[in-house]
Amino acid sequence: MRTFKVLIDGLAFAEEPRWLDGKLFFSDMHAHQVLAGTAHLVVVFIWAVVFVLCGQFGEISVAFYSSAMLYTSLGTGDVAMSSSWKLLGPFETADGMLMFGLSTAIAISVIQLIVRTRFHDLPNL
Repeated sequence: MRTFKVLIDGLAFAEEPRWLDGKLFFSDMHAHQVLAGTAHLVVVFIWAVVFVLCGQFGEISVAFYSSAMLYTSLGTGDVAMSSSWKLLGPFETADGMLMFGLSTAIAISVIQLIVRTRFHDLPNL
């Protein structure tokens, strides 16, 4: 009976295992997307905690909803902050836009890495 040894674990969606220069490569794009999405939720939650600590909202769920609306640049929606703290809204929207830009850059970099790994004979442009 054969026994198997685990060489690597923790991959979300390992595809296309390939040997290249004596090394085994895996494409695992889904894990990067999941981590980027989790990072967005963490930042929205941090902003929600800031809003609660500032006294703008009494419940974290309402603060999270307002934070998600601002982070995604949809606006304040049906929940508005007091005039003394309204300037936090544009800061969170700018933060969200920068984070989405960073996520896009990460996704493009991962796609480029996958293409270069799969098609290593392509010329660098």
